[in-house]
Amino acid sequence: MYDTMTVYPSGTYVPQREAKFIRSMQTCPHLRALLRHLAIWQSGSQVEEQLQWIRLLPEDTLRILHYFWSHNKPHLSVFDAPAVRTITQLDISGDITPAIAKACLSLPSLQTLCITFYNTASYDCALEVTPSPSLKHLVVIMIYQCSFTYRFLAVCAPQLSTLALLPAVHFMDNPGATVVDTLLACTGQLTEFSLFGWGAWSPARPFMDDLVLRNPALERVCCLEGTYSEQLFQHLPATLRVLELATGVAPYPYERALLDYIARVGEEGLGLRRLCLLMSCIDEEPWAHIAESCKKSGVEFSLDVHRETLYKARGREWCA
Repeated sequence: MYDTMTVYPSGTYVPQREAKFIRSMQTCPHLRALLRHLAIWQSGSQVEEQLQWIRLLPEDTLRILHYFWSHNKPHLSVFDAPAVRTITQLDISGDITPAIAKACLSLPSLQTLCITFYNTASYDCALEVTPSPSLKHLVVIMIYQCSFTYRFLAVCAPQLSTLALLPAVHFMDNPGATVVDTLLACTGQLTEFSLFGWGAWSPARPFMDDLVLRNPALERVCCLEGTYSEQLFQHLPATLRVLELATGVAPYPYERALLDYIARVGEEGLGLRRLCLLMSCIDEEPWAHIAESCKKSGVEFSLDVHRETLYKARGREWCA
């Protein structure tokens, strides 16, 4: 009955549908164990008492929590609730303070975290927390540049197996060496890495050439234009199964290196099974010879609109 529920508490006003649901949780204990997926949208002045019912939910019932807020701060007491302490997936969005980050990373059963940083101010204090060992999948979306995000990445990255990153729009003009250096220094066990964006990384810095070398078990890679060079195709591990490359209009600048790599997939039995080129608009004709090369090597080939992949960053395997 209440497998999935969205609550929109705002100020002292709770809409009728949400009020009815909250009363059910407060007065019907047998219904509390049925809730698996909860979304909370907090805006304006928030009365903490409106969320106290969450503490009534038993542990090991709720699996996924979405918690979004604006113009205020969330209530940390939510993260202490027994049911929230045992969630496996968390999606949060707002001004992420060190206290909030610590509360999230301390959840003992958390496996997947999607976090959107709306931070406009940097927090200079250190992030002193050891993430729960169960955390393996992370999606980070940055609306603005914030040095605290780099420290958050540095804390999480060493234990991750999958990481998706959507940097701030400003990085397209200033690629932010700190993010690059953090990725190169702190990753090593990744099986999936996806870098999304709103355009080419400018000025170009081919750090992906090194990142794939530092993560030899990669099975899926998505690169932004300007983050890799022809050397990438010499460094890709034999474990790689899916490769997504953002590019501008044809001709592709690394076409020869890409065709050589595709040929090696067929000749040497490398693991690649799918190649996708991401672009602003799709025109199949300039890419026909690459498609033919993929067909000969047993690789599925496709074209996709780059902006559509941005919306897949949150939704693929990591956050429902």
